[in-house]
Amino acid sequence: MKSSYSMTGLSSLLSVCLLLMVSVTPANADMMKACKTEISAQCKGVKNGRGRIAACLYAHPNKLSGSCKIEVDKVSTGRTVKLVIPAGVWKLSGSPYEGNLVKACTGDAQRLCSGASRDKHRQLACLYSQSNKISGSCKQTAKRIINQLK
Repeated sequence: MKSSYSMTGLSSLLSVCLLLMVSVTPANADMMKACKTEISAQCKGVKNGRGRIAACLYAHPNKLSGSCKIEVDKVSTGRTVKLVIPAGVWKLSGSPYEGNLVKACTGDAQRLCSGASRDKHRQLACLYSQSNKISGSCKQTAKRIINQLK
C-alpha cells in the first residue's frame, strides 16, 4: 500500500514545528477563543501546550468555521514561526532520512489522523498534535532524524 506522504511532505514538518514551538501569543489566544467549538469537536484528547491544539486545527481545515480558519491561518503563517523553528527542521525536506520517517509513522497517521485532511503538511500536523499517542518507533525516528540534521 502506498504511503499518503511523499518526500516533500516532510517539508511541512516545519508547519508542525512552527506549531510545536510557538509560545502563547495574542494570536494563539485569539485562535483558542475563535475555535472553541472546533477544539471540542476535532481535538478531543489532544494534549494542550507546545502548539498541539493549533496543529490539530491546522490538520482539519475543512472542518473549521470562517472565524476559526482565519485565526489558525494567522498562527500557522506568522513571521514568528520562522524565528522559533530549529534550522535542522528546515533541512528535512528532501533529506536522505525522509523515507525512514514516512516508513516509521505511516501506521500512526492511518490510526490517529484518518479524519484529517489528506494533505501531507496537514497529516504531519495531525501526527504532531497526537504526539502523546504516536508509537515509540515514529517518535524515536523523528528525534533521530532531527538530531542527524543539526
